[in-house]
Amino acid sequence: RHLAKVDVVSSNLIARSIFPKWLSGSGRLFTTYRLRGILLWACREGCAVFVSGMPKPYPTIIPGLRSPSEMVGGIVYFGRMLDKIRLHAEGKLPEEWATMVGDSHAGSFDSKCCHFLGVDYADLAAETLKGGGDEEILAWAFEKGREPDSEDIEVWNGFMMKRGWRDSASHRVKERLKEIGLEPGTVETMFEFIDLDEGRR
Repeated sequence: RHLAKVDVVSSNLIARSIFPKWLSGSGRLFTTYRLRGILLWACREGCAVFVSGMPKPYPTIIPGLRSPSEMVGGIVYFGRMLDKIRLHAEGKLPEEWATMVGDSHAGSFDSKCCHFLGVDYADLAAETLKGGGDEEILAWAFEKGREPDSEDIEVWNGFMMKRGWRDSASHRVKERLKEIGLEPGTVETMFEFIDLDEGRR
């Protein structure tokens, strides 16, 4: 309804700024009615013309989700994975995160953590939702999978905390920064990005 109030001159300025490739060099004067049709078509297509390239809002504040750097039994990320299991079961994770939890993606941190401990994610999730504490669940993982020694843990922590810094994941850090409208180099690791994106930095 509001589009009908746009005057002819404004209509053409808007049309030419939104659809420059379509209208460049054209001497035609598009009427308000014609512009209205173009804009309504764009909205039917999901308004992709207007939102493409727009940064995602941040920070994403999720109560009860800890930093990946926080440790359980001296191991980084494990506690965060437990938080995600619990929050997902309660329906408190963002909808777009639902397909990313667990070990369905080989390169995900959940997948890497389960592989490090030698446990299946589905079994870990089931055990977590029984209601035990973090240390109890870690002890269960050691029993069902493997208990890493201090050297293993040191290597794991170093790898995870530096992931994204001068390695094969560096491009992903840059992509994630771009998604929220920040310049490359704002942070250098995935852990730093997660803390930034979730309002801890």
